[in-house]
This record gives sequence, structure tokens and C-alpha cells, in this order.
Amino acid sequence: MKVVYLGYLIPFADSLHANPRVTELILGYEPKLPKGVKLYEYFKDSHIEIIDATNVNMNHEIINACREADIVVVGAFSQILKSSIIDHCRGKILNFHPSKLPAYRGGHPIEHQLLDGVEEGGVTFHHIDNGVDSGSIIFQDSFPISCRMTYESFLKTAINVGRELLEQVVAIGPGNWPQVSVSIKGDYRRILHAKDAVISPNMTVIQAKRIINALGWRGWVTYRGKDEIQNISRLLNSNIKHNVPNKELSLSDGKITVEVANNE
Repeated sequence: MKVVYLGYLIPFADSLHANPRVTELILGYEPKLPKGVKLYEYFKDSHIEIIDATNVNMNHEIINACREADIVVVGAFSQILKSSIIDHCRGKILNFHPSKLPAYRGGHPIEHQLLDGVEEGGVTFHHIDNGVDSGSIIFQDSFPISCRMTYESFLKTAINVGRELLEQVVAIGPGNWPQVSVSIKGDYRRILHAKDAVISPNMTVIQAKRIINALGWRGWVTYRGKDEIQNISRLLNSNIKHNVPNKELSLSDGKITVEVANNE
């Protein structure tokens, strides 16, 4: 079985490489992304064909590889695939999405789930069509979200769950993939920006923690009160003042306060 993987999730590529049913694996990576470079460095000595997937919809090498493949797996790929690829791969191209569709379609699904404080997250493999996360569902699964879960730990859990589902995807093959229609009522989420990571004095502790857990990894989190603190990240309930000289954000009695430390 010939498989093309587009994305930068090393555990997915590793799983496909180790799968005895996969006789040929081609990786399409994005050299302009640090994670794409990391994937390339990881596999460059593994005798796997690795293709530069820049400008993927006009990339004839990638298009031909996808056309000839038995399965095309897309997971954590920064470009939106268009008809130039999809039309050649219908029925054998699928996408990994870190939510239990139709919930949290669209941009930044992990961050939105953490910001909303939902108790259950999920992952989905679905057919790719010309819509946004609208293709029929092949496999999906869920897992609990704790109040301490961060973007990084959510992603790690999602990848582990997704890797198990990916083994089932390969095992049964495209001809036997389930096709469960996705409800048109699923919610589409917007792309988040730095302004979504602003903590203000009127927020509750829970709201502040959700922002830090969801967006702290991006370095966006700021406190906007009488004083402004940049790059708070994970300083809540901590004595560490890294990147916050002379100031510390602390939580007490359900309120957010800023304390100025005396360095003398």
C-alpha cells in the first residue's frame, strides 16, 4: 500500500512508516515551517521519499504522488487543499482534526475547546471535500479534558488517540472506510489572535487560567490593568518572575492582582 502523508506530526509519520501494510511512504513537508524542518531532519536518513510541499495545489510532484497513492493522510498541514488535489483523490484522502466533529470546525480547535472549558475533547479522521471540515466521518474518539490541560498536553493526547485511529484507517483500507455524514449544524470557529489572550482585572480566576492554558504557548498572554505585564505565560500561582521583571501576577480570593516586588 502506497501512502502519502502531508503534515508535520512525526508520530503519525512514524506509525505509517512502521505499519507492515504500508509498502511505500512519501512525506510532503513544508520547509518554511520549523516543525516541517524538524520532520525532515527526523526522517532524512530513513530511506523515505520526502517532497517539498510548498505551494501544494500547484506542486506537480505532490499532485502526482497523491494521484498514485492508495491513501493520502493530511494532519497538521498549514495549507488548504483545493480541487487540483482533491478531485484526483476522492475516496482515499482524509484529514485529521483535533475535535469531535461537527463540534469545533475551522480554526484553532484545540485552543477553543480549552477556552470554553469543555470536559471532553476529541479527534476525528474525515474525508476531505471542498468544504471546511465538512467531509463524512471515518473514525473519531474522545478523551477527558482536565482543568490543568494545556495546549501542549491536549495536542499530545490527541496525537496518541489519533495514532491508534490511523492504524485502523490503514488496516481496513479506503474501500471499507465508514462514511458518517457530518451535521450541517456543527459550529465553525474563527482564527484566534493576540487580542483574545488579554487578561483583565474583571475576569475570574477560571477564565484567566483557561486563557493561559489555551494560548500561553503562543506567547500572546498579557495582563491589562493599571499596569501592563507582557508574556505572562504560566505565572499564575507561581513565584517565578521569568520575563516579568519586578512584577508578578497572582490570584487570590477569585481575583487577579498585580504585585510589585522589591528587588533591593
